[in-house]
Amino acid sequence: MLKKLFAVMLALVMIISIVPLSITSSAGVRRVCCGLDDEGNEAVFYEYDTETHVLNIFCTTSGIGTMDIVEYGWDVTYTLPENIETVIIGNGVSNVAFSAFMDNTSIKNVVLGDSVTLVDNTAFYGCTNLESVQLGNNIQEIKDGAFGNCSSLEEIVLPDSLVKVGNNVFKDCTNLQSITFPDSVTIMGGNVCNGCTSLTTADLGDGITVVPNYSFQGCTALSSVSFGENLNGIGMYAFQGCTSLQNITLPQNLTSIERYAFGGCTSFQSVIIPDSVVLTRENGYIFRGCTNLINVAVGSGIGCIPFGTFKECSAFSKIYFHGTAEEWAAVNKEADLPNVTVIFADGNCDHEYELTETVAPTCYAEGYEEYTCSLCGDTYRKTLPITHNFGEYTVTIKPTCVEPGWKVRYCSICGKADYAEIAELGYYDNTGHIPGPYQVIKNPTVHSPGAEAIYCTRCETYYNQRAIPKLNPDLVISISLSSSKEVLLVGETSAISATVTPENTENKNVIWTSSDTSVAEVDNGIITAIAPGAAVIIAETEDGGYKDFCLVQVFSVNAQNGAQIDSADGFIYGLAPKLDSVADYLGLDDESVSLSYSSDVIGTGTKVYVKQGSTLISEYQVVIFGDVNGDGIYDGQDAFIVNCLANGALTREQVGEAKYLAADCNHDGEVNASDVLILEQAGLLLANVDQSKDDYIETDAYAEYLDLIDQTPTIDETPEAPTEPEAPSQPSLFEKIVEFIRNIINFIRSIIVK
Repeated sequence: MLKKLFAVMLALVMIISIVPLSITSSAGVRRVCCGLDDEGNEAVFYEYDTETHVLNIFCTTSGIGTMDIVEYGWDVTYTLPENIETVIIGNGVSNVAFSAFMDNTSIKNVVLGDSVTLVDNTAFYGCTNLESVQLGNNIQEIKDGAFGNCSSLEEIVLPDSLVKVGNNVFKDCTNLQSITFPDSVTIMGGNVCNGCTSLTTADLGDGITVVPNYSFQGCTALSSVSFGENLNGIGMYAFQGCTSLQNITLPQNLTSIERYAFGGCTSFQSVIIPDSVVLTRENGYIFRGCTNLINVAVGSGIGCIPFGTFKECSAFSKIYFHGTAEEWAAVNKEADLPNVTVIFADGNCDHEYELTETVAPTCYAEGYEEYTCSLCGDTYRKTLPITHNFGEYTVTIKPTCVEPGWKVRYCSICGKADYAEIAELGYYDNTGHIPGPYQVIKNPTVHSPGAEAIYCTRCETYYNQRAIPKLNPDLVISISLSSSKEVLLVGETSAISATVTPENTENKNVIWTSSDTSVAEVDNGIITAIAPGAAVIIAETEDGGYKDFCLVQVFSVNAQNGAQIDSADGFIYGLAPKLDSVADYLGLDDESVSLSYSSDVIGTGTKVYVKQGSTLISEYQVVIFGDVNGDGIYDGQDAFIVNCLANGALTREQVGEAKYLAADCNHDGEVNASDVLILEQAGLLLANVDQSKDDYIETDAYAEYLDLIDQTPTIDETPEAPTEPEAPSQPSLFEKIVEFIRNIINFIRSIIVK
């Protein structure tokens, strides 16, 4: 008894272990495994709601799970559904996988929960319709190109937990309007906001020490940049082409500015270079092309003003130098500044600030008030914070007993979405849910098991899923082939398929055989023509022995223009009278194949030899219906012979098979008075003899085929009552003449025999 119980339990474990990873947890929702936990167990899943187009990725264990690479991951292979509009990642998932959503143009909203610490390379690159991104509070790193080319993204708030921002992270986000790097960010990659043509403000926190090369190049709308106190370097082309940038305040700890850092900033009016900055000859062209630059304040510690620093600055007129004339002479050895007035100051200017510019805040960017010293050109800005007019929250994903939900509210002015997590409802019992009966959530089939689970009425989700065994298959009841007849040339192949019913039968194996393998062979439905002739291909089910058949005719030449070839008996039909060649009726695709004939006149009984080089590959006899004497035409002589055959004066054996077949002018299988009448009418030009032949040439293989497929049961029928015989009709004049000729022939034959 214990052995049986153990066997049952083991079977249940095996069935549960093969339940597919993709299941339907509720109407319209599909769950798929997409990652593992720290112990290598399947723990990260996504659920996709086909009605709301929301993709929710979560970890089902108490630990931390890692999302794997889509499609060809290291541990899990999966694909993401189409038409995703909202992506929500949280509840124990630590990352957004490498290129997970790259080039997904349907995504509009992304929400990352507090468990996410890493957004991997190109995770959302090319999501051109992505409008809103809400990052969790524990993200530490955003890798290269993670949000690159997200051309619809207007705003993103970076959390205080962020430490590292890779290269190209926001490159070509052409609708991004503002960016703030918190003080926690210590590493910022190059090209980070390159090509963000709608970016108006950029705030760099105190943790950033270097603005890398090309960071904000081409940000043509950028009008405000603020630097942290610890910034000590600005890389090459960092702000090149920022044509809307009017004034900039460089931090007091700045030590280096690289080539072309502010080149082409055509709206620049004044710049204060701190005393801490030291330039060398390699740092030239820093402000090249700043055509509206008027005032520059420079400290005595600058070292030198490299060649080209102010090249093409056509409005440049004043330099405030915090030093003496002797110090200026040492600094200005390379600079070519003929039209610039140098104003010497001791570095302790009593600033007189005036409000020179005001930019009002919007839902997308902070505003500011900018003040400029009328004496030395020093400026500073007062930031006006971003404000939104948010409405009430709406629940987008209901919380369950064990999993949190999500809610969202929108700004009535700009439409910004603000997502917030809703705490789970709390455990009801040890399972977390209200108990109830099991319900079927996936029907079993012959090939795969189904599934059932308990429905929690409180949180409206399924739990405690278990397998339903596969269905037992039905028995085979029939088989049918895709073709009942194939016509092939020697060497050709053809594929036919077999359909076994019912669909849910388990054993669909088919046994393929040929009635004559010297003519045609078959291998799993692939027919190969071997030699001229006919064969029957038989497909038989392994289960039940049900059969279907296909008649195969093989020819060495390709009949055309109405000709038909009986390869089994060696006859050619369908030829016109008075021919001197049959080449037009036999397609010879191979130039090495030629035709020759047994006589100069082509008529019934003429042999056609098909040769490849000097080798005979086939031999056929011509049959022209009505031409019984073999002269290639049908006339009164042929009518006389046919009459003799019809009246028994001549036999089939005496005239030969080809001429006997030619005598059957109406193709009814018999030679009789009807055939004589056709020839008589043809001799009087009242009719032609039909040279066509039925598609199915009467071969032994064809007869076998008909016998095989004949399913008609034998029925005993009661003989009909005999009818009164009709009175014999009087012979016609023609019949009397024929009878007279027949008697003469019999008399001549009797004399010859004696």
